Amino acid sequence: MKARTEDGTTVTDVTLDETVTMQHGKSYGLRCRRVVSGVMRVDLYPLRTVDGMSPRLFFAAPPLAADGPAVGDLVAFGEYDRETLRVLVRDIEPQADLTARLTLIAEAPGIHTAEQGPIPPYDPVVTRPRALPAPDVLAIASDERVMLVTPSRTLMDRVLFQLRPIDVENADLAVIYRLAGTFGGWQNATVQKEGASSYAIAGVTSGETYDFRLQYTHPDVFSSPVTAINSCVVIGRTTPPAALHNLSIAVVGGQALLRWDLPQDVDVCIGGWIAFRHTPDINAATWPNTTSLARTVAGDQTHVYAPLKPGTYFGRAYDADGRPSEHAVSVSTKQASVLAFTPLGDVQEDPLFTGMKTNCVVSDGALLLDDSTFDAVPNVDDLADGTRPAVSPHPVCTTSPPASTWVWSPGRGSPAGFCSRRSTSTTIGMTASVRSTAGRTSTVRRGRRLTPPSTAS
Repeated sequence: MKARTEDGTTVTDVTLDETVTMQHGKSYGLRCRRVVSGVMRVDLYPLRTVDGMSPRLFFAAPPLAADGPAVGDLVAFGEYDRETLRVLVRDIEPQADLTARLTLIAEAPGIHTAEQGPIPPYDPVVTRPRALPAPDVLAIASDERVMLVTPSRTLMDRVLFQLRPIDVENADLAVIYRLAGTFGGWQNATVQKEGASSYAIAGVTSGETYDFRLQYTHPDVFSSPVTAINSCVVIGRTTPPAALHNLSIAVVGGQALLRWDLPQDVDVCIGGWIAFRHTPDINAATWPNTTSLARTVAGDQTHVYAPLKPGTYFGRAYDADGRPSEHAVSVSTKQASVLAFTPLGDVQEDPLFTGMKTNCVVSDGALLLDDSTFDAVPNVDDLADGTRPAVSPHPVCTTSPPASTWVWSPGRGSPAGFCSRRSTSTTIGMTASVRSTAGRTSTVRRGRRLTPPSTAS
C-alpha cells in the first residue's frame, strides 16, 4: 500500500502502487496482511464500487485508524464474495514475451509464528525403510597367518577383517581403500569371505599404510552406514618368523636325526628354509659361537639327518625374504646317542662257563700276564745259536747273523715267545691268549727291552 487518507478517527481510503479495475454491479474487497504487536494477521475490508480504473480505493465501512491498513502493508484486491487462497511462491520461471510461470505452494499459517513457541518434532509422515547396520570391526589381521598361497606357490599379502555377525541373510561387504595420507582415488577391493563374519581383501603391499571404508550392501535393503578405518599398517612379511618348536635328536644308523614341528609361518613353509649349526660346547647358548653344518632344508620339512657329534645342535628358521627368527633353539648330547636305552632283559649263552685263561692272572679286576718264569736271561748275547732259553718250555730261539736281529720261533701250543734285536736294543716279549665267556679270543702281549753289551755290533 502506497498511501492512506484519514478523517481524524477512521481511514477513509487508501492508494495502491498499481491501478485496479472495478465494474458496476460487483462487490470488491481488500485483503491486507498486517503485523499487530509483533504478530502477523490478515484482515479483509469491503470496498465501495467505483466503476473504472484507479489506484485509489474507498472503504464501504471505514475502519478505525488503529485497525486500518498502514503504508507498506501487503494487500490483495479482488471480488469480495470469492475465496482467497494464501500461497507461497516456490519458483519463478521466465517465459517468452517477458512472461513468467509461477509455482505456488500453500502457505502454512504457523510458519510466521513458529519462532514464538516450541518447535514441534519433525514428522516425515513416512515409515523409515529397513537398513543394514554399519560394519562393527572386532579385529584386523595382516601378518603371515592370513597370507594366500597361490597355485604357483607364491605368497599374496592380504588383510583380514573380523566383524560382528548380523542377522541379515545375503548381505555382502563392500570395501574400498587407498594409501593413507594421500588424496588419490579410492580403489574397490576384491572381498573374499573366509567365514561367517570374516572377510579378506587382497591387492595390498607389506609395510604400507592404508585407509579402508567398509559398507554392507543388500539387493532388497538400503546399504549400511560406512565404517572408516584409517592408518592401518599391513604387516605382511615385515616381522621375523617364530622359532622352531619341539626340536629333538635321535641316533639312526650312526647319524643324528633332528626333528621339529612344522613351522606355523607360511612364508617359512613357502620360500623359506631352516639352518642348523653345531658346537662341541655342551652348554653353548648363542648362535654366533657355532659352526655351520653346511646343511639347510626347505621350510616345509620337519626332519633332517646330520653328522653325529657330541655337543649342541642349533636350529633357526628363515622366511622367504631371508629374515631369521629372533631366537635359535638347541638340543645337546654328550654321547653318540642321546636316547637312553631301556634294557628289557639279558641272555647268558652258557651260565656255567666262567671263562678260561692261560699264563694269565687277574689282579684288581685287570687281566695280566703271568711272568713268573719270564725274563730269565740277563743278556741276549749269552744266547748261542740253537740254544733254547729257559723263558718258556716251548719257544725256540734262533739267531740271525751277528749284529742283526734275533727271532724266537714259537713252538707248539700257547703262549708264544718272541725275541728281536734291532740296532743297539733288543726286545723280548710274550703273548698269551684269553677266551672270554662270549667265546671271543683276545691276545695279550707284554715285553721287555734289553740293552746288549757295548761290544755288540
